[in-house]
Amino acid sequence: MRAIALPRRKFLVVASPPFSLTTALCRRLLGDPAVPLDGAELIAQWGAARWLAAQRPRDAETAWWSARYEIHLAGVINSASFAPPPRVNAAWLSVRPRPVPIPAPGQRCLRAIVQAAYRRPAARTDIAVAVRKRLLLRAGLDPAAPVAEVTAEQWHRLAVLLAGGTTGVS
Repeated sequence: MRAIALPRRKFLVVASPPFSLTTALCRRLLGDPAVPLDGAELIAQWGAARWLAAQRPRDAETAWWSARYEIHLAGVINSASFAPPPRVNAAWLSVRPRPVPIPAPGQRCLRAIVQAAYRRPAARTDIAVAVRKRLLLRAGLDPAAPVAEVTAEQWHRLAVLLAGGTTGVS
């Protein structure tokens, strides 16, 4: 999983990795914009799956991933389904690229903004300093809201707008 060369053209992944490798797999598949992932069906530990599919990302890395990919909890898998059974339940995660792709300039800008915003997640968002308030409002973001209230969909809309696109939200 860590060493295999990834395809250069769009590809799909179906995997049930050891629970301890879920984050490493997500970093490899979702973290690099150059990876042409067309989708993934993953089995993950229940807690990790809830964290990855949360409507409001809890950290900069997850916000980055969920701005570019829709990550859905497709189902719960009882631990008794495995042999030997793990101590906790698992979940089926479905990952797909967002329907409106983010061009490279928007991705670079988004990554910098997300990292700045999550440096102080309990504080008011620092994104208002980096981005015009009008643009934040067009993306559906309250410039005065804490970063913990920003949804994955809002991060995505902001990235599209930063790249000069349109989100269909007025």
